[in-house]
Amino acid sequence: MLIKHIKDLYVSSLSTLYDEREAVSIFYICMEDICGFNRSRIATIDSIDELCAQKLIDALHSLQRAEPVQYVTGKAYFYGRIFAVDKRVLIPRGETEEIVDWILTDYDVQKKSVLDIGVGSGAICVSLAAERKNWQVEGIDISTDALCVATGNAVAMGVDINLFHCDVLDRDKWNRLGRYDIIVSNPPYVLDSERRDMHSNVTKYEPHIALYVPDADPLLYYREIAQMALSHLNAGGALYFEINQAYGRETVDMLRDMGYGNVELKRDINGKDRMVKAVI
Repeated sequence: MLIKHIKDLYVSSLSTLYDEREAVSIFYICMEDICGFNRSRIATIDSIDELCAQKLIDALHSLQRAEPVQYVTGKAYFYGRIFAVDKRVLIPRGETEEIVDWILTDYDVQKKSVLDIGVGSGAICVSLAAERKNWQVEGIDISTDALCVATGNAVAMGVDINLFHCDVLDRDKWNRLGRYDIIVSNPPYVLDSERRDMHSNVTKYEPHIALYVPDADPLLYYREIAQMALSHLNAGGALYFEINQAYGRETVDMLRDMGYGNVELKRDINGKDRMVKAVI
C-alpha cells in the first residue's frame, strides 16, 4: 500500500480532532512505532506491506475515537527517555520536564534524598534517579495501578527507587514517610469546571483522579503536601510544585504564610506560571 495514501487517510480521518500538522505528526509516530520506519527511512520508500498497513489502519480507528497516540503506541517521551504509558497513568508533558530540569540544575551530584508525590508513570522520580545515580529516590501514589506502571518503567531503565502506596491527603499516613532533602509533586490541579475546555483525548481517556480538583478548593493538594513537608523536609530542604497557571500568586502566598522562605514562582517555556519552589 502506498505510504502517501495512508498519510492522507490519517490527515482526513483525524481532521475533526487535530489540525493537519498534528495529524501528520501522529502518522509519523505510528509509522515508526508500528512499522519501524522513521522519517528518514520513509523518505526513501513508497509503499509498505499489507500487514503493516492494516496495523496502521487499526491504530487509526483508535485515534479516531480520540484515544491519545501515546496510549495507542504505549509510549511517551520524557526527558530523553521512552516511558511506557497506558490509561492507568497521565501522559507526561513537556512542562513537567522543566521541573525535573530545575531540580537537577539546583543540585549537582552530591547525594540527596527525594520524595515524588503522585508518581504516575514515574516520569519525575525515574528521571531524577536516572540522572543522579547516587540519590535516594522514593515515590508515592494513591493509585496501585499507577505504581505498577512506574515500577515497570524503573525496572526497564535500571534505576533503584522505592515506590509505595499512600494517599497524601490522609494525614494518618504521613508517619510512613521519612525525611527528605527534596519533595516534588505534580498533583491534580485542573478545576472541575475546566473540563469543558479540555480536549476529548484528555477527558475521555486520562485518569481523572490524577487530573481534577474541586473548584471550591483549588489548592487542596498543595496545602496538604506543603503541610506534610514542613515536618518531612530536612533543614534547608526544598519543595517543588507544578501548578495551575491561574493560581501562581495564591500558591506563593500560601507557602509564605505557612513559613516557607525563598519562595520562587517560575514560568514555563510558554511564558505561563507553571512551577513553584519553596525552601524550609
